[in-house]
Order: sequence, then C-alpha cells, then structure tokens
Amino acid sequence: MDARYTLKRNISDESLAYGFTLSVWGSGAILLDFAGAVKAEYAVAFGFGAIISFGLLTAFVFNSLLEHYEIQARQTRVVASMIHVLGAVLNVAVSYLLTVYLWGKVFPEAVFFVVGLHVMATYNLMLLVEILLSERLYRFFRGTEPQSPGHNASEP
Repeated sequence: MDARYTLKRNISDESLAYGFTLSVWGSGAILLDFAGAVKAEYAVAFGFGAIISFGLLTAFVFNSLLEHYEIQARQTRVVASMIHVLGAVLNVAVSYLLTVYLWGKVFPEAVFFVVGLHVMATYNLMLLVEILLSERLYRFFRGTEPQSPGHNASEP
C-alpha cells in the first residue's frame, strides 16, 4: 500500500464533504444557540431553505432540471482550493450575521429558512472563489497555468 497516495486520495475525496459539513453544522450550531431548542418546524424550514437554494443553483447551472449530466466529472485543482476557508469559515460567519440581524425581527422558522438558503448557495459559490484564488496564486508563484498530473507542458 502506498500510504501517501492513499492519504492524498482520501483528502481529495473528502474535501467537498468536509467543507460542506463544517458549513451546515456550524450554521446549525449558531441557530441552536439562538433558538435554545429546535422544534421540528425549524429543522424543516432549514431543510426547505437548503433544498430551494440547491434547486435554484442546479437549475441555473444546468439550464434545466430535466437534462442528463456527467457523473463524477474530474478536473484538476490546485491543492489549496481544498481547505475551504471561504466555503466553510466565511459561510458560518455569514450565518452568524444573518441570525444576529434577523433573530427577534421575524419568526424563528424564517431565520432557519434564510440560513438554510444561504448556507447552500454561499458554500457552492465560495468554492468557485476558492478555486479561482488558488489558481491565481499558483500562476503568481509558479508563473504558469496549473497542469493536469502527467501532462507534458511541451505538448499542445
């Protein structure tokens, strides 16, 4: 077993899930702090917010919900894009600010809905920003475009 390769693959495969988990768990923890105890309708409101956000993003990106798509399309990425400072940490910070601002001004269900809506959209959009920033850092420090593993730079 090549331990280093196995760890690379594990980290790569887990990257999206770990960032998403931190975003949702952290945002949920903030909501729980404000709510004290969660009622079923709060969880449903959060879930609906996340589902609607995911559905809107999906419809926008694929132009339709009734299209075929390629499963597990692999693209190369700069390693730094897997850390998810923006996707997770910034996301939770925005959840906190939304909760502080909205709590007591609207029904708790509305706060849970808005935070659920924001978490999904912000996480996915911040992943794009992280990828863009990591590629720009790569070009700045390496003076070249990121290449696929095994790609020969002299080949077209």
